[in-house]
Amino acid sequence: MKDNALCRRVNALRVVAVSAVLGIGVSMLVPELAYAQSIRLQAQTSEIYAGMPFQLSVVATDFDESPEPEVEPFAIEDAEVQLLGVSPQISSMTTIINGRRTSKKDVTFIYRYQITPKREGVYSIPVITAHQGAKRADSEQRVTFTAQTVQTTPDMKISLELPNRKLWVGETFEAQIGWYLRKDVSSQVFSLPILQMPEVLDVEEPMTATQAGAIPLNVGSRQIAFPYTRDTVTYQGLEYTRFLISVKLTPLKSGMITLEPSKVLAELEAGMARDTWGFGRTTYKLYRAEDKARTIEVKALPENGRPATFSNAMGADYAISVRADRTIVKAGDPIMLTIDISSPSSLEGLILPSLVDAGLKEQLFGVSNDAPIGENIEGAQKTHIKRFTVPVRVKSERVTEIPPLAFSYFNPVSEEYTTVRSQPIALSVTAVEKVSAADVVGAKIAEPRQAQANGNEAKLAQPEPDIAAGAVELGLVAPSETIALQTTIKSNFIAILSAIYAFPFVVLGGLVGVRRLRRKSAENSEQREAARQLAKAIDEAATDNARVAASKISNALNQFLRSTESPREAFTPICEQIDAEAYRPDAGDRPLAKETVDSLRAAIPTHVNPKYAKWIVGMFALLLCAFVGLGGVPEAVAQAPAVAGSEERAQGVTYEVAAAAYHKALATTDRAARIASFKRAQAYFMQLSEQNPEDYAYYVDAGNAALGAVDMGHAVLNYKRALLRNPTNEQARYNLSYIESIQGEKVRHSGHAISSALFFDSVMTPEQRLLLAALFFAIGVLLMIPWHAKYRKVLSFIGIVPLIVWLWLMAGYWTSPQAHEGVIMSEVWLKTADNAGASNVSAMALEPGYSVEIVKERDGWVQVRYGDGAQGWVSRTAVEYVDNTK
Repeated sequence: MKDNALCRRVNALRVVAVSAVLGIGVSMLVPELAYAQSIRLQAQTSEIYAGMPFQLSVVATDFDESPEPEVEPFAIEDAEVQLLGVSPQISSMTTIINGRRTSKKDVTFIYRYQITPKREGVYSIPVITAHQGAKRADSEQRVTFTAQTVQTTPDMKISLELPNRKLWVGETFEAQIGWYLRKDVSSQVFSLPILQMPEVLDVEEPMTATQAGAIPLNVGSRQIAFPYTRDTVTYQGLEYTRFLISVKLTPLKSGMITLEPSKVLAELEAGMARDTWGFGRTTYKLYRAEDKARTIEVKALPENGRPATFSNAMGADYAISVRADRTIVKAGDPIMLTIDISSPSSLEGLILPSLVDAGLKEQLFGVSNDAPIGENIEGAQKTHIKRFTVPVRVKSERVTEIPPLAFSYFNPVSEEYTTVRSQPIALSVTAVEKVSAADVVGAKIAEPRQAQANGNEAKLAQPEPDIAAGAVELGLVAPSETIALQTTIKSNFIAILSAIYAFPFVVLGGLVGVRRLRRKSAENSEQREAARQLAKAIDEAATDNARVAASKISNALNQFLRSTESPREAFTPICEQIDAEAYRPDAGDRPLAKETVDSLRAAIPTHVNPKYAKWIVGMFALLLCAFVGLGGVPEAVAQAPAVAGSEERAQGVTYEVAAAAYHKALATTDRAARIASFKRAQAYFMQLSEQNPEDYAYYVDAGNAALGAVDMGHAVLNYKRALLRNPTNEQARYNLSYIESIQGEKVRHSGHAISSALFFDSVMTPEQRLLLAALFFAIGVLLMIPWHAKYRKVLSFIGIVPLIVWLWLMAGYWTSPQAHEGVIMSEVWLKTADNAGASNVSAMALEPGYSVEIVKERDGWVQVRYGDGAQGWVSRTAVEYVDNTK
């Protein structure tokens, strides 16, 4: 009977252990369930101050994609509420596992509001309601925030410097923000109204926004990093360290613009203090600085006297120069004109006026109606140059020159239009040779020639992706996958994996302890019987006289002490008291004193065999260590930070900045400007991926931006890195297959087909594979533990199956071709040896985006294998590893 009861307990322990392992695996691998429509509020910062605006995001989730949900207007007492905009974020993912297709679409709408509290105190945000047809969602019933007030200090000042004249619509001017400090600063928050008026003033984004030496400022609903210069100046009679930030703005409307005072909150050094350990540390205190209100007068450009050659150029000291690629032509031949517009002012967005208006007569020259694309070039002595390349066809042999071309600009200082002209270019034009029909029919067809490069090798032209035709999916991944759901499982992955591997051995240790208890069962039975007899003697002492009770207790106590091997010295005082009462003259007529009996009864349970006490403490410590190890598992669940993207903002670039640059590129129609905008967005997303190397979404977005910038190398690299972290991402897989379709089969890595077929690389990341392997290992070991002789053989045989699966998963991890996969980043020739003077392996150069297998590295060279098995050497700088996690 005892053995059967013990077996039932052991079997129950086995079921609980296996269920725990399976529960952990399911909780980590199964996606989260869908929820009904909801609204949540996210503040840009947890510290809010009177007079300083902050951003409140109203996030509406699980609504339909169309129409856009309507958020009812709301007001906060004694605070200004301004809607900055709404960002719909829609992502879809299709997963195919074992022939079963599963589709999932996440729809999120983010409404951004700017809240400016006017006073200090507690503010209450009303219930915010969003509805879409019959669907409706409300925010929490009572959400409050507290606005604080901050005192000023002479150790910090701020000033806004504007041009001391009236400005013109379309004129790009420079505003300088001076931040003056006399003490070290810990953190700061700016409130600059001049950057919060997008309908009146357009802010130009600097190209060096992500460099070190830049301060992030809020521009409307975005955050842009502006570079600054640092110097020491005397301001208002005191010496300060000045941080000077230059911002370029363009007025969009005429009239008087009133600017509220510029403000800054910053934590300044306040003194020294000692921490808990006695070490000195610097303390900081929050202060406020405020400039005065300012006004800007903006006038519209004069209509009188505006020349036809004026487009949108404003500034001073413009110049125009023209060059022709050849001067001896035949009538009808094209000439490529290179037109350079130079000026000390920025030429970003400059438009070239019509060449017909500039001086090329339509009777003599044929000019394209398409607006030419300009290229910005840095000239000498900080001169800006914008270069336009325009084809011109000469219509008549009477043409003797390219006439001077006129270019007009408006000078805002002199308030007048100025026209400059280029130098004429002499031409020699001959009549076109006439060819008869017989000459055309009788002409011999020429053999096509192979393009020559590097001697006898031909270069394979790389096609440009047609992103406008819908052939690729260029939507950004939803912020809920990049910001609000950042997981911490990566940081605890080693601890989780170790805990899963250790769990079956902890169970084994517990089983060994149970077996030890079983072997001691006979001895334990004797101890229980002795304890029962002692308890019986103590209970009968209430009715027996003192002599009889003392005899029974003495015999039972001696038997109890022998069976438990407990020291008698602990009971000596109580035994002496019992003996004293037993030898009293009236001991035969009265029972033992109640206090004596109670003292003995209370002392019995506290004395446990020290041998078993040590064993119990040891097992408790072992189980405690196991549960502490497993304690990392619940922390691995995705957590939504209180302020989305706060960690990224500390690095100088945010998801909002990158997304804004990306959407701006999508909306740009000029090809050169669009490619430049995509490159800027690509740089932002690549920096975000470096800051968050385990988040696949940033790699997808970086790949989209690289594809828009016609950068096939970075597009393929980022898509493959995204699939390395999330193999089921349909967008990266779809766009990668599109690139393969336009570049050919050679961009594919030959090892992927075999690996995907044998080890399911297309559905599992390396971390998921290791986690699943650990779970199968734990289940296999738990099944092979010798639970009971009756079931030992059956369970051991079944336990072989999960251990075989474990070996298969580990083999897939160690033999994965992704560890040696690389991507060609720039055009390179495959060499027969690791030397630039070696001959080429093939007649075709490797184009950016080709996938290769990296065989080995040596002295700045790598040996690669690609496509149909061709192998050779390329420079290490031309190849990037796909797996950048190691």
